[in-house]
Amino acid sequence: MEQISWPFLLGGFAFVVIVFCIIKYATHTRYPYIHRHILTQAELRFFKTLRWLIPKDAHLSVKPRLGDIVDVDKVTKNRDPNWIGNYGAAVWSKHIDFVIFDIETAEVLLCIELDDSSHDTKDARKRDAFKDKTLDAADIPLVRFRVKGRYTKAEIQNKIMEYL
Repeated sequence: MEQISWPFLLGGFAFVVIVFCIIKYATHTRYPYIHRHILTQAELRFFKTLRWLIPKDAHLSVKPRLGDIVDVDKVTKNRDPNWIGNYGAAVWSKHIDFVIFDIETAEVLLCIELDDSSHDTKDARKRDAFKDKTLDAADIPLVRFRVKGRYTKAEIQNKIMEYL
């Protein structure tokens, strides 16, 4: 009976483990996602001023989906079997920059959108018009601000206080 060559056996085992790891890594599904900030620099500047203007009985939410704020009415849901594709997807694929809501009831008091130069394109104007009409139909006020380098409390307060 031959004696087992431990170095040879351990080397073979190490080789099998390495091959296994290489195969596992090569076939592993890599998700192509990276970290990003929830607000752009312009939105962050606006947020830093806006947060001080929120009444104590309200709360500020950033970037909720439009579909978190509005829903398709029951009549349409009952009448149109494809309501999700016809109406639902449109609100779930868009977001609102800032939403102020009542802490006790979770009722939306006001939506705020920041418009930078990207809102000047034809497609962006179409998306903005859709948001405007959707929120108007749901009886939710929307205030738009043009992006600036700096905001004062007074200029924001003058536009939002009538809704809070």
